[in-house]
Amino acid sequence: MDALPEFHVLHPTTLDEALAARAAHPASRPLGGGTDLVVNIRRGILAPPVLIDMNRVEGLSAIKADGNTLEIGASVSLTTLAEHPGVVRHYPVVAQAAACIAGPTHRNMGTVGGNLFAPSPYGDLAVALLALDATVSVMSGYGARDIALEEFLAGRDRAAGSIVLSVACERPSNPEAFRFRKVARVKPKGV
Repeated sequence: MDALPEFHVLHPTTLDEALAARAAHPASRPLGGGTDLVVNIRRGILAPPVLIDMNRVEGLSAIKADGNTLEIGASVSLTTLAEHPGVVRHYPVVAQAAACIAGPTHRNMGTVGGNLFAPSPYGDLAVALLALDATVSVMSGYGARDIALEEFLAGRDRAAGSIVLSVACERPSNPEAFRFRKVARVKPKGV
């Protein structure tokens, strides 16, 4: 097996520190759960010289879910999202989507922010959030801004230097009108 590329891991605890790290290391990659990023590094697909561990950054692991709005911090794990009482009650489509992503290990490690970067056919959470007209809050050296999820997904490869803070959506007027169904192979190469 080939040796892994050499890289450094930074551990900021504030958003300002994380932004400064992104600015100082333009080729860096934010690291949440690492379920896709670390695999791509091991396979030689990516070789970022610096990883910025976002798990200790204040304010990125909160969920606010009530009868009006849902706001999910980028560092929230998929398991936490799937089991959050407010999400299950008011946004069952989001809870269902998060609960069916990969296996338990990936859901325990994978983050909401990271799942937004999962290439097709992955990123099941993004599908549910697109149906709910979600917005993504990102921060860069120019400040914070909210972007429609559809626009964010179309340009996510060009998001160098920015950090995903959260994803938000409003509760639909008729939550029963929304359903989430995942079509997947039961066996490899199966129907």
